[in-house]
Amino acid sequence: MFQQRSGKVLLAALVAFGVGAAALAAGAGVGSIQLGDIKGEGTAAGPKYIDILSYHWGATQQGKPVCASRSFKFEMKGGTKATEEIEKAMKAGRHFRQATLTFHLDDAHLLQDVGVLEVKKGSAYDQVSLNFSKCLTDHSRRH
Repeated sequence: MFQQRSGKVLLAALVAFGVGAAALAAGAGVGSIQLGDIKGEGTAAGPKYIDILSYHWGATQQGKPVCASRSFKFEMKGGTKATEEIEKAMKAGRHFRQATLTFHLDDAHLLQDVGVLEVKKGSAYDQVSLNFSKCLTDHSRRH
């Protein structure tokens, strides 16, 4: 069950980013995102998900929940059909009702009213920046 997130601080976001960066270097995904009806080439969670290779929550103040940033940036495998679909959505100004983020060793997050701010294409990896109006968190996945 998703609940509003509270209590995570900037340190948690920085640690998460570091874990994501280490996984990117190792070539392993750290989680997945389901962004509206866009189909990904996800391997860990299935084909309707996009594998997240690294991620970063927007800057937050100490003591604020990670979701309070209202922004989320992630890296995914480059040159995929999912990147093209996300870029089309950005250019059209399309908003997604929701996006579901699932991390291997952490909470799951449900982002609501999601917009695509930026898509940067690279040779091996593409970067996507999202903004959202609300974030709900499922704490039951914690280990």
